[in-house]
Amino acid sequence: MFQDAGVSFPKDGMTWQEAFDLAKRVAKPDGDKPIYGFNFNTNAHGGDMYWATQIYAQPLQLRMWDEKGEKMTVDSDQWEKVWTTMIQLQKDKVMPEAIDFSQPGNRAKMVQPDQNTPFAYDDFMSGRLAMAVINYGWLPQLINANKSSIQGYTPIEWDVVSMPTHPEAPGIGGQIYMNGIMGINVKAQNPQDAWKFIQFVNGEDWARLKSHSSYQLVSRKKYINPPGGATFNIEAFYNTKPVPININDYKITRELPNIYSVQGLGQQNFMQALQGKMSVRDALKKWQTDGDAMLKQMKENPTGPITPMGISAEK
Repeated sequence: MFQDAGVSFPKDGMTWQEAFDLAKRVAKPDGDKPIYGFNFNTNAHGGDMYWATQIYAQPLQLRMWDEKGEKMTVDSDQWEKVWTTMIQLQKDKVMPEAIDFSQPGNRAKMVQPDQNTPFAYDDFMSGRLAMAVINYGWLPQLINANKSSIQGYTPIEWDVVSMPTHPEAPGIGGQIYMNGIMGINVKAQNPQDAWKFIQFVNGEDWARLKSHSSYQLVSRKKYINPPGGATFNIEAFYNTKPVPININDYKITRELPNIYSVQGLGQQNFMQALQGKMSVRDALKKWQTDGDAMLKQMKENPTGPITPMGISAEK
């Protein structure tokens, strides 16, 4: 796709703006067989644009609410810039059209697999998407498909580069999730045996065995090898720093278990702005106002039902 468009390949260390500019140059969205430049996933239905925006914004550490979970913080220039950037990519048809799943019946619009296109549900594997954000566990599907003789599928030339970064947060890219973290209870009956076991699962022998997994990376660099005999830039998965985690947010979600409903308000207002029914700043102001009211309800009754703004509770 990049060669056909006469543009350079993506590379490690790109900024988000560089990635988006490249995506615009390779995109051909208006033909009989549209090609999109970029998406935050490979789903044929476009995915959830609001949550894609969170992936883009996370390295900037933009907060939805303050450190106490008492006041919204979304009515800001930074949030406006983030939303405007994402919405413009949709307007320019650089990204596939996102479906508003909050509306009844919209799931029926999802692309259904075609007998002649075995991966119709996947924009990248169907040749409709030039760049996508993927996790390591998705790669075996592509690697195996390229090795197989699947009717209707054309093998794809591909590689991996690191997640783009923001100039305001240099070197901070994707997300890393740690699986299998273990500890020993202070009251354990056999602490020495427990320590031996933990020493084993964090040692060389287990790392060497675990490195054969096609879906997870091990923490010892020398045992990280591309799965399935493939050749690609595997360092892209770990050559940027992960997004910092704010431990205080876990405390807030424990104290206010309904706080995720405030995120739902954000999704509703984002879709209003995406569909042109409201300006970006007005949508953020509404999210701020309604979110403040919901946070106030939660503080007064942390585990009680929450009434979203504009909806009356039934008696």
